[in-house]
Amino acid sequence: MKSVFTVLLITVCSALQAQKVDLDKFIFTASYQEFPNATIDTSYHTYSVSVKGSTGANNQVNESELIERISIQGWKKLTSGAHVNINTVFEPVVMRNWEVKERVQVSKGKTDKDTIRTSYYHIEITYSFGAVSEMKDYKGNSIWREQVVSPESKQVYNTQEFSTIIEATFYFKYQAATELDKMNKYAVESAMNNLNNSLSYNFGYNTRTVNDIMWVLDTKKHPEYEAHRKAWLLARQSLFQMQPSQPVNEIRQMLDPAIAYFQRIPKKYSSNSKADRKIRYASYFNLAKIYYYLDDPDASMNEAGNLIMNGYDASDGKLLEQMAMNLKNLFAQKQRNSRHFPITPELYAGPQIAPVKVIATSLPVKKKK
Repeated sequence: MKSVFTVLLITVCSALQAQKVDLDKFIFTASYQEFPNATIDTSYHTYSVSVKGSTGANNQVNESELIERISIQGWKKLTSGAHVNINTVFEPVVMRNWEVKERVQVSKGKTDKDTIRTSYYHIEITYSFGAVSEMKDYKGNSIWREQVVSPESKQVYNTQEFSTIIEATFYFKYQAATELDKMNKYAVESAMNNLNNSLSYNFGYNTRTVNDIMWVLDTKKHPEYEAHRKAWLLARQSLFQMQPSQPVNEIRQMLDPAIAYFQRIPKKYSSNSKADRKIRYASYFNLAKIYYYLDDPDASMNEAGNLIMNGYDASDGKLLEQMAMNLKNLFAQKQRNSRHFPITPELYAGPQIAPVKVIATSLPVKKKK
């Protein structure tokens, strides 16, 4: 009788152990195209750049150098006849004040208690400078305008350092023209760098690679352990092969076995036990992530809703649901249905403008008298 009880106890314990569910986070990588943040006609693919105004007292930076600095990822630059033109107007750089500034460097001496203080001096120049940039399309519509540098804001430029105040002062006294030329160039180049960053953020098609997570079964004695890991590995390998410039159709086909497996789990483990809810949670979570990166926000929202209804870590479902909703809204705003599409600037051309038709009119012929 005792031996029968022992066998039953071992059987029950084994069954409970087999159904134990531990989940671990595993990282995967996916890539896609980021849309421009500003709203713009998606048929516009080319741009030109123009610069006006003074670039400093002696025009230290010429227009061609400034134009060369501007580039927008995913667009083609043309000298003229582009979909849009980016015109930047500069105001002169004006020095407002200058003063000697000290920088103290503290270093260790011969012993830990000893310290050496060394002073360095430079000239700090305060100046004002303004730059405005505007983008207009070939039809004359203003698309975007930005105050790249406000003439009201305080700008600071620092000269090189010297070991004494006298050296710094004499240098600026006799080399002021040279240093002011450097300041002019620094001001304009800084403004163009800021403009370039702003244009890339607002209008560039930038490639993004992200690391994200899925939940993987980590209980070796669970009957789904091997199959769960196999599905995870397939998902990770497939998403890793995703290319921002290529449609996701082939990746979707590669993922089909993993998707089918994660879809079977909730039907197979359908009880209200914590273990079953936990393994269902992993399936819903992983499916929501897979569909999200496959650019299928509706399917992702559906799985996020299942996760919420499942009753285990429902807050994760709400976050996934919001991610999918944001993606759906983004597609509607940008008039696209995927973040995976080719960017081919080398093939882009300016707008095809229909020639103006000239209607010929005949003048009355004067009769000879």
